[in-house]
Amino acid sequence: MNTAVSTEKQTTSKRTFPKKEIQQRGWEAFLALRAEAKKNGLSGMTLEEINEEIRLAREGK
Repeated sequence: MNTAVSTEKQTTSKRTFPKKEIQQRGWEAFLALRAEAKKNGLSGMTLEEINEEIRLAREGK
């Protein structure tokens, strides 16, 4: 949802997308993430390795 705000009053505008377009955009995002993970050598990580990466990121390491 996009919210437009002016100094005089607040207005809200919504842009809706067809379900097929949302699914396509989601699929493209998923494929982009997979490609990035593969490029960075992370595509074969176990769940334990993923959780460890998340833990380290949260700790700022």
